Amino acid sequence: MSQRSRRVLQLAMVANIPAKIDVLQHKTKFTTDLDPSCMILISSLDDDSGVQTYEPSELISESSSNEAAHTAVVKAENRTVNKQRGEPNKGSNENNAENNAQKKLSRKRPRNESKKKLEKRLRNTGKEYILVKNKKVLEPRVVKAGSSEKRCRIKYGFLEEDKRAKHCNHRKLDPVIRNGIWKHIDSIPRIESHYLRSQTRREFIKGGKILAQLHLDYMEDCKKNNLPYGNITMYSRIFRNEYNNKFGQTVNWLEVKEFRVQKNREDILLYKINHEQQQYYAISVKKRRSRCNGSSDEMIIPLAYSAPQKISSTKRDGLMKLIKADLIKKKPYQPFYNTVVSQ
Repeated sequence: MSQRSRRVLQLAMVANIPAKIDVLQHKTKFTTDLDPSCMILISSLDDDSGVQTYEPSELISESSSNEAAHTAVVKAENRTVNKQRGEPNKGSNENNAENNAQKKLSRKRPRNESKKKLEKRLRNTGKEYILVKNKKVLEPRVVKAGSSEKRCRIKYGFLEEDKRAKHCNHRKLDPVIRNGIWKHIDSIPRIESHYLRSQTRREFIKGGKILAQLHLDYMEDCKKNNLPYGNITMYSRIFRNEYNNKFGQTVNWLEVKEFRVQKNREDILLYKINHEQQQYYAISVKKRRSRCNGSSDEMIIPLAYSAPQKISSTKRDGLMKLIKADLIKKKPYQPFYNTVVSQ
């Protein structure tokens, strides 16, 4: 008889219920005299066949009292229910905790040093990398170019600047297309507007065509002359951003990095916001020259000193020696130094 069948009979004996077990092939049928519906099919691996009856003295041989047998059976039932539910056993958990604690004391988890910061690894190990042409590296691992590795100290200074994406293969607009767009915008006739007449630096064009129609006219002109042309996105970008600077759009002078003036274009001031920029922005100063030109009285430079300056004799002798040796230019500065009086 299986252990499961014996436990069920123990429960029956605790409740003072006469029971009988019919052992069939791979099945065990448990019946009681209380109700024919109280039947339990218990899976077992018994190979016996026939009918077997068990007395109370045979079933409860290990326990000395009914209470002890009842508690043992209840614990066994709880363990089986916990196993079916997947819950851990309390007794086994205590043993497993002790075993795991012993394993943790004896086992050390290996760490991956490559995930640590490079500066800390080099500082702890005391190793140095030599990254010089025609020189070997002390370790086979090469310093990678990254954000944290870039600040790493090496034997011959710091690592070089990251030069990724700093090549000359960037996509650029053909200057022929850019100049063609500028010429077409310049060819659009200007009109006088009755709005904002005091602001003469602004220019106005007819409002009969939208930007898409202006681009179609530009494409037709380029096709007639067999010239390459840009798309509407490039045309609108130049028209709105670059060309408007020529008509007096507000310029932040603190951002200007470079100025340029051409002889054939005296009325136009060219400037750049960035030194790496290839094209110059243009400012028309033709209509502002009246504001820039001052009267003759305003252009007189006032004298810095109204009386001769007194210095020591040694300093004056040194200045005269420099003038005689032609180390100081005679024309602009010599008359000033001649007026210097020694104390």
